[in-house]
Amino acid sequence: MALQAAQANQGVAVGWHRLVRHLVDEGKLVKITDLELPALGGYYMTWNDHRTLSPAAELLRDWLREISTEERNV
Repeated sequence: MALQAAQANQGVAVGWHRLVRHLVDEGKLVKITDLELPALGGYYMTWNDHRTLSPAAELLRDWLREISTEERNV
């Protein structure tokens, strides 16, 4: 909702780079400062090692691994 308001010239928003980068690239949002703060915490992907993942779950797992690798290389 905050990003939508910022796009409608109703204020500013703070967002994670991976979520707002495309909006900045497309000119829908503009950076008002070069300040970047590292995000605290992290995300962990887990699954039950004693159960076979469904094909859809394997696809999701592989996609998440791919985009996280791309993010680290940016």
